[in-house]
Amino acid sequence: MNLPYPDLSDNIDIHVAKDILGTTDPVGGENKIQTFFEQKGFEIFEKCFDKFREPEIWLSMKKKELGDK
Repeated sequence: MNLPYPDLSDNIDIHVAKDILGTTDPVGGENKIQTFFEQKGFEIFEKCFDKFREPEIWLSMKKKELGDK
């Protein structure tokens, strides 16, 4: 999954969940994004940053199995 990060644009119509995900926070947003998906039951196994199109955070994740911590 690729997310604009930090997403400092004013365009809330395109990136409607940016405040919920934490992509608007250039300092602590990385942790907020990771925590959001972990609380939804995902395990992030790879994370990197890219600036080819725009600043982005790239996450590789999988859904945790029942009983996994």
